Amino acid sequence: MKNTMSNFNIKKIKDKDFMLYKNDIPYTTNNGNNILLPYIIKEKQFIKKLNIDFDKKESIFFKILFYSADIDKNRRDVLEKKILNYIDTDLICYREKIGSELEKLQREKWDSYLNFCKNKFLLDFKLNYSLMPFTQKKTNHKKITKLIKKMNPHYITSFFFLVELTNSIIISLNIFYNNINIDDAWEASNLEYSYNQKKWGIDKELKSNLLLKKNLFNDIINYIMFFSKE
Repeated sequence: MKNTMSNFNIKKIKDKDFMLYKNDIPYTTNNGNNILLPYIIKEKQFIKKLNIDFDKKESIFFKILFYSADIDKNRRDVLEKKILNYIDTDLICYREKIGSELEKLQREKWDSYLNFCKNKFLLDFKLNYSLMPFTQKKTNHKKITKLIKKMNPHYITSFFFLVELTNSIIISLNIFYNNINIDDAWEASNLEYSYNQKKWGIDKELKSNLLLKKNLFNDIINYIMFFSKE
């Protein structure tokens, strides 16, 4: 039976902190942790989304919410390390042979996202035109570490999921700082698939899997949009 009267609400507990309640009782994760929240943009829509997703068994919204609330120092350290592992393997930095059709497309579609990271965060990524692994500058590691350490639990959780989905810190930073819309971000992270599909035809199984992935991708970005920037 659908629970359409979930009665979620948010109460201020400190100057900058809020807590999620349900029926005037602190609402907790499966691990028993209270759900602390930063300032939320469009609070009514946030509550509405909670009510809509409350009965869903596999709600991405609640998954991120619970994961964020359950973060302790050890879990946060793990997330930070996993994110940093993508610096040397970022999708945007691996290009096809110079002058090839796909490389020209990569340049056209991806370079603006590199430039954004360079101009806003002073991140200087090298490009790799081979399949051989390589290492980015140590200064990039330091700057990205500084960026993610400033993220609140909800932001670092969402950022981690986005980085894993897109295989790109660069694309994820563009999303987080509003330099790219959802559709362009999805296209950027699946450029090679789109190129191959136009060139060789549609792989129905792969297309089906990507549709599920895209739904997850959209859910994560929609979750982020409820929270104010750091």
